[in-house]
Order: sequence, then structure tokens, then C-alpha cells
Amino acid sequence: TALLKTPSTQDAQVAGIGTTKTGYVIRFKNQTSAEMARNNTEWLTELGNDTRLVKPRFGVAVHHIPTFGLDLENRKTEAIEKIANENDLTDHGFRIEDIAWLKKRDKELGTFASMGIWFDSLEAAEWMLNNGLLIDQRHGTPIAMLENNLRILQLNTMKSKAGMEALINDHQSQKLDVLLIQEPSITAYRTHVNHSAWRLYQPTVESDLVRFRSLIYVNRKLSTSSHRQVRCNHPDLTAVKIWTADSQILIFSVYIP
Repeated sequence: TALLKTPSTQDAQVAGIGTTKTGYVIRFKNQTSAEMARNNTEWLTELGNDTRLVKPRFGVAVHHIPTFGLDLENRKTEAIEKIANENDLTDHGFRIEDIAWLKKRDKELGTFASMGIWFDSLEAAEWMLNNGLLIDQRHGTPIAMLENNLRILQLNTMKSKAGMEALINDHQSQKLDVLLIQEPSITAYRTHVNHSAWRLYQPTVESDLVRFRSLIYVNRKLSTSSHRQVRCNHPDLTAVKIWTADSQILIFSVYIP
């Protein structure tokens, strides 16, 4: 209704709407409709409650960055402007959404540190990967969080079939690597939502008397040789192990009552 009431989005075609604990999941019939709603946000005011559109961010990690003069705790905006100006990002139409030191909170910041930089577009992140980062005349080589880090979404769907179908069919979601789902919807045949783009893992406990309240979906773009399920004898726990070029990662989807 909000989309129809707004002139700039009244032609957007919605395929389904679901709800989560934090908001709505809207699935559009085509990419044109999705971009129409994303680029014209006036319709959000019709929903009230200061509703905001959550946009995807694209990150890179840059190691051995000099920390002098970069006060991210108190002067983050200035630090973002400094990086943008020294690398001519504005001239290319790129925007930094956020930056952060990649360290544990209780660890002191040294002379050099690793920094995470999140952009508002895939093109900006790829440009940074190809051209490097310049800070105080020092050149850093970014590493793609998109390729070397898993893109994971965790969501409690609250047994909403519409919400689950909207999520798993969304084109943006299919750019992720892993979905960690709690309280999934279930059919009368005790099956879960499937999709050709995703490989479904459910709890390994062997019982028809309990409802599985955790699932893991792994994008089929990841080779089957790079991951396998780990047995966990509990209906609220699903686990997979994923191998990268230099490490092994154990991932859990856990429902906590």
C-alpha cells in the first residue's frame, strides 16, 4: 500500500511481504521494481515509525595502516573524509559508509593496524581492490572481504513462510554465502523452503517428534568440496564446516528459546 500511494514507486511489482522481529522483508517480482523502491525512498514515510531501508554494504580490509591522526572513536567523519579525499573517491562517485579498526576491543591500537572499509556499492569496493588505498602517502593493498570473507546473514523468521520465501528468493540475498535461520516455517509434510540457489542443512538429530528450529543454507556457488555438515544431536542446532584457502571455519545456527 505504501508503494502504491507514492507516485515514484506506484509501478513497483511486489511478489510477497514477510515480517521479522526488526522489520519487513519485501520480495519484488523483478529487478526493476526492486531498484525503483531502493532508489525512491519516499514510500517509507507511509509506513511510519521512522522506518528505514537497510541497504547492503561492501567491505574491504586493508592491513598495515598508520594509525597516527586517525581517531575513529571521536573523529570518524573526519577520517572518512581524509580517506575519500586522498583517494579521489568523490570524483568517482564512491561513498564510504563506515570504517573501523579490525582488532579486539580490549587490545590497544599500535602504530600500524588493519582497517575495515565499507562502501555503498560493489563498484566502489572493486575499485579499491584494483587501485589500492593511499593514506599519508603510504600505499596499502586491500583484501576483498567479499571473496576472502564469508558473507553471512542470521535471521529469525518467526515461522513466517512469506518471510522465508521472500528472503531466499531475493536477488540481493543470493549474493550472500550462508544463511543462518532460526524458527523456520514448516509445511504439513514437515519440510522446509527449498531453492535451487541454496543447499539446505537441517539438524542431524533423528526424530520425527521434534520441530527443527535451526537451519543453514549454503549458496551453491560455494563448491561442495569446500564444506560439509557437522553432526549435532539437538533440534535447535545446525553446524557446517567451511574450508577456505588458508583456514577452516565452523559455523553454527542456534535457536535460543
